[in-house]
Amino acid sequence: MRQPSMNRMLAMILALQLGGCASGAVEVVAGRAVYDLGCETSEIQVAEIPGCAFIARGCGGEATYVVRSNGGVDLFGRCCPPVGCTAELESKLPPKTSTSAAAAAAGPPTSRVEPAQPPPPLGAAGFTFDADAKTSEKICTDAGHAWKVLSDGYASCSQAPSNIGFPASVSVELCSGKVCKIIVDAAIDGSPWLELANRYANLKEALDGKYGHQATQSTAVLDDCSEKLSACFKKGRTKSIATWTWPSKQMITLTLSGGAPGSQPVLTVEYHAGHRAPKGMPNTDAL
Repeated sequence: MRQPSMNRMLAMILALQLGGCASGAVEVVAGRAVYDLGCETSEIQVAEIPGCAFIARGCGGEATYVVRSNGGVDLFGRCCPPVGCTAELESKLPPKTSTSAAAAAAGPPTSRVEPAQPPPPLGAAGFTFDADAKTSEKICTDAGHAWKVLSDGYASCSQAPSNIGFPASVSVELCSGKVCKIIVDAAIDGSPWLELANRYANLKEALDGKYGHQATQSTAVLDDCSEKLSACFKKGRTKSIATWTWPSKQMITLTLSGGAPGSQPVLTVEYHAGHRAPKGMPNTDAL
């Protein structure tokens, strides 16, 4: 998997909704545009346009961003109503034409079928939803790892039975004796913050490619950091969450957090079985 640059990695982690609202308008829009347009920060140009909006150009593409009020503080401090630091991407549309001209250019009407959402996974990291404790233990020990029964219906495997590309341990939650949640701890090797942030970006990119773009993403500054979000991120004092969901209530949650002051950063992927549909997607790559 390709390694994103520092600027691109930071842009992946800067969420659409930026906690703390400390960043300026150009910084927020440029940070988002780095990811949307696939450019480095130095290649992005941002300009303000009427309607409390901004246009970003770079690498032969452009994207328009608007600020939507949701009752927070005023990020921009001049043209906008109070906003909650939300920079929302709008598709840039071609110039409007008359209805008759557009119809003639379009030709006969065609039906458009939206692509179906990829099915949810049947499990992760070598474990399978709905497997019982003995089956899950065997999967762990057959791979040469240690199985441990924990309290409150949880058990753990010292390492992932299936290779996910980096060291990881796995915990499972048992609901009525069956696996209903799989938690991958991707920070057990003690990697520093920037390495885990790079790992987060790679995981997010892989999960987006497999399950579609995430339903939600957020990044917030942790309570002990009072600087701008970008500065707090570089110090490892932010928390980012990306979530993929299905109508069956199945869910994947990817979390990167600086953790408590002085503690090891956290990077986890949680797979929730939900009310699963009869069919799903085998995890041939363990994700």
